[in-house]
Amino acid sequence: MGLAVRNALLGLSATLVLTIVARGTSTHPFHETLAQIEHNTSANTLEMAMRIDAIDLDQMVERWLGERIDIEHDSRGERSTELWLRERLAARLPDGSPASMTWIGSEFQGPFAWLYVEFDAPKSAAYLDLADIVLFDWHPMPTNRLVGVGTLKGTAYTTTPDRPVARVRLRPMTLLEMLVDLGRDLWHAMRQSRGI
Repeated sequence: MGLAVRNALLGLSATLVLTIVARGTSTHPFHETLAQIEHNTSANTLEMAMRIDAIDLDQMVERWLGERIDIEHDSRGERSTELWLRERLAARLPDGSPASMTWIGSEFQGPFAWLYVEFDAPKSAAYLDLADIVLFDWHPMPTNRLVGVGTLKGTAYTTTPDRPVARVRLRPMTLLEMLVDLGRDLWHAMRQSRGI
């Protein structure tokens, strides 16, 4: 192999490596939300502060709206973000009825946006089934993580396209609640194994 061919191959290899490295640093390798959740027993609410990549959020809301918008600075940004989120985040009470969601607001800090919401969580509720599908129509392998703080400290939940709902425990379960829960899980497992 001649010197000119060897130098050309080395130059091509170096260019290829630099291109791969540059692409790897210009995009983030995964799409994830991280939310802190806290059960406010005095207000009977489940409070959530969700951190999401600001660029992803901006692009998802733009695609949902069908037009370009700067959600951080445009006067329609806050309301558009709220309506977009309401289609992707919901909770149900143990009786199956929806828990109402209150939009608190949003703020931008560096590369992230923080979205703040509250769900009604009556004292009688042992849990809320929280459906969090925020990134599911944006990326093929998203992950949404929920981490408990305050009274929920030490708890963590994950939602994925395969498991979009997390059962967030608001208080320790009674023996009867555990048995009912176990029975329901066994019933669903039997139905799935039989293809029903």
